Amino acid sequence: MRLVPGQAAYVAILSHDIFTVEPEVVETQVRCEMTILDGEIAFDRLGQFASAAE
Repeated sequence: MRLVPGQAAYVAILSHDIFTVEPEVVETQVRCEMTILDGEIAFDRLGQFASAAE
C-alpha cells in the first residue's frame, strides 16, 4: 500500500506493531492511538491533537 498525494487516505496509528507481536497481544493490548482521515485527525486517544486541529 502506498500513500499518494491528492488521494484520500485512512491511517490508523496503533500502540504496537501488529505484524511482530503475538496474537494474544493484538487481542488484549493493542490500542488505536490515532486515526487520520483525508489529512485530518479523526481520533486521538489522549485528546492532545484532535482538539488542536479544530
